[in-house]
Amino acid sequence: MRPLLLLLVLLPLAIGALAAFAWVRAGQDRYEALEQEGLALAQVVRGAAQDASATLTSAEANLADRLASVARRADAAVARTRAPASEVLRPIAAEERVGRIFLFGADGEPVARIQHPAPVPGTGEALLTQERKEAAEWREAGGALRVGSPAAGGVRVEGMRTNVFGTRDRFGVLFGRPGGGTLLLRASAEEIAELRARFGLHPVLDRVVRVPQVQGVRLWASDGSVRMQRGAVGVDEGAPVVPGTEGVVQLDGPLLRALVPVALLGETLVIDLALSRERADAAVGKSRRSILLGALLALVLALGGGVLLLVREAAVRRANAAAAAHIEEERRLAEMGALAGLVTHEVSNPMNAIRMALGVLEDRHTGGEPDEILEIMKAEVERVRRTLDGYMALAGSDRRGRTAVTPGVLQRVRDGVLREADLAAVSLQLEVAPGAADALANAIVLEQALLNLTRNAVQASPQGGDVTLRWESVDGAPTILVTDTGPGFPADRAGLLKLGGVHREGGHGLGLPLAKRFIEAHGGRMELEDAPGGGARVRVTLPPAGEDTARDA
Repeated sequence: MRPLLLLLVLLPLAIGALAAFAWVRAGQDRYEALEQEGLALAQVVRGAAQDASATLTSAEANLADRLASVARRADAAVARTRAPASEVLRPIAAEERVGRIFLFGADGEPVARIQHPAPVPGTGEALLTQERKEAAEWREAGGALRVGSPAAGGVRVEGMRTNVFGTRDRFGVLFGRPGGGTLLLRASAEEIAELRARFGLHPVLDRVVRVPQVQGVRLWASDGSVRMQRGAVGVDEGAPVVPGTEGVVQLDGPLLRALVPVALLGETLVIDLALSRERADAAVGKSRRSILLGALLALVLALGGGVLLLVREAAVRRANAAAAAHIEEERRLAEMGALAGLVTHEVSNPMNAIRMALGVLEDRHTGGEPDEILEIMKAEVERVRRTLDGYMALAGSDRRGRTAVTPGVLQRVRDGVLREADLAAVSLQLEVAPGAADALANAIVLEQALLNLTRNAVQASPQGGDVTLRWESVDGAPTILVTDTGPGFPADRAGLLKLGGVHREGGHGLGLPLAKRFIEAHGGRMELEDAPGGGARVRVTLPPAGEDTARDA
């Protein structure tokens, strides 16, 4: 028992320790996986940014070559005709999809300005705003000349670096005219937007923020400014410091930020990728709920198994105790059987001598009528002999000599107890149900068992009480009911069926156990019940006799 109890104590502790370890590991594993996922995604963004930068540089170089080719065409067209330059340049701008064409003379003064598509003329304040915008564009174009005009027939490209990050919608070339002067051609806004959409970082970052867990992404410059941003990431003061080249992971409230450096066009930037921890927290919560449920289930199974083992062990111990008690009772019954045989043997000789003496006295009696005292003595001696034979068979549970016993045995039982009943002022009643079946039993032993039961009923009944002996059939089985009007059986009736289980003063505790032994040895059963009208009732059920069984006389 003690090892089992120790196991029941240690098993829940072991289950709890394993559940706690799994609980902690569930959070660590999931957040470590999220960190690795964030770093891997940031590395992908870095590679895509470098590829996009290289691709965009190549695309801008191609665009610069195209604009330079258009500039040479425009220079040749202006040189071939004396028509106004604006009339010559306008169809070229429309055909080549050039957003702006500025023509400057050899002295740097503006000669012509073409915008495609042409703005709609305004009126009033709108016209004034349009004129101011055109003047600003002239000044900006003149500023491009002051940066450094190319030599005659040469080309200088502007705006390549800034357009990598899309901070300006401008890309153009300066062409030095061989005859003097300068042409400034700028790509249209639509062409620049298409260029950025196909080759820039914008599509890369747009695809990144569509990943379910990504909250946003930023590109930090070394001066602390944000060059590009997609998604709601928040605002930080200054660019974060990233040690090494592989990147780091930081926890920022509900966000996990993966920081990875990237080199673009000679400048080192920082990719700041923010991932939401909501899905990770939900996954961890789900895993921990599963762990908790599994631990509770394992604990219930373990405790249930332990309880079942305890119950089984207790049942085994009770069965062993019952078996030991049964063996002890059988031993005592065997001793009683031997003692009953010895008593019968020792008493039979004196009883025979008494019978012979009674016969002599009867022969010497000279009266005309039989002596009543002699008759009583002869009957009592015969009763003692039958009692001794009955106890001998009852203690040994002898099943030999079984025959069909009729309900008439109740009359002999009544006659054997009638004198005691009269002295106790108790009425003895016999009832035989119509069609009651005969029982298969040893007639002497059955009579002795019923005598014991009836004598107990008479002794338990008060003066003026009734004892009823009834023979009936229940489902074809012969059933004998011995009912009294006494106080009834106690609550602990099982003790009455054990040797020495006496519940009234003056009893010896042998009648009920010996009767039960006989009845069960003959395939029947004996039950102690409460009588319907109060008192006690003993129900004896016996096997029925066969049709060809000889009847008891």
